Amino acid sequence: MPFRYLFRLSSWMFLLVAAPTAWSQQSDIDAAFNELERQAIAGDGNYFAFIGGAGTAYSWANTRLSFEKQQRLYCQPDKLVLHSMNYARIAIDEYRRNDVWYKTADSPLDMLAFALLNGLRVTFPCKS
Repeated sequence: MPFRYLFRLSSWMFLLVAAPTAWSQQSDIDAAFNELERQAIAGDGNYFAFIGGAGTAYSWANTRLSFEKQQRLYCQPDKLVLHSMNYARIAIDEYRRNDVWYKTADSPLDMLAFALLNGLRVTFPCKS
């Protein structure tokens, strides 16, 4: 009988510790996207530089995949050049469209990059 109460108590303790952490992570992610939006308007900042770097990395990955005749991550028009401002807008729009996808996160930066990749795939889908 005491073991059952101990188990129940430990379950409640876990919830008390885990719930604020999950809420805090989501709050951090919301804050990161809000800060990205603010920095995109200003055209400067750490998140803005990060999203530009992530966009450039995805662009290089696409170039490599195309060169190797493999399916690209996304298919932007050949004449269209994307910059940090475009990448920021795509990531923010994706986050607002599907914020449920980003509820469980290890890092706000991971979620910025993940939202950008998903947003690029939605904005520039490849024809199968």
